[in-house]
Amino acid sequence: MSRPKETWYQDSVDLIVVNRVGRPRLKSPSLKVLELLNLVKMGISLADIGREYNCSRQYVYQLKLRWGDYL
Repeated sequence: MSRPKETWYQDSVDLIVVNRVGRPRLKSPSLKVLELLNLVKMGISLADIGREYNCSRQYVYQLKLRWGDYL
């Protein structure tokens, strides 16, 4: 006999443990990230920024999402 879905969900929620492992997140971006964000703010394409700083455009986009408040 299977248990009701609500009960199973409640049991699985009780098992979630928040255990932060690793270094804590930064409160403000580093100087390199600030430079990248400034270039994004100026309107330079993400691909061009990536080529100049030897990183991918996806990485630049992730930084833009993470530190968008600093734009």
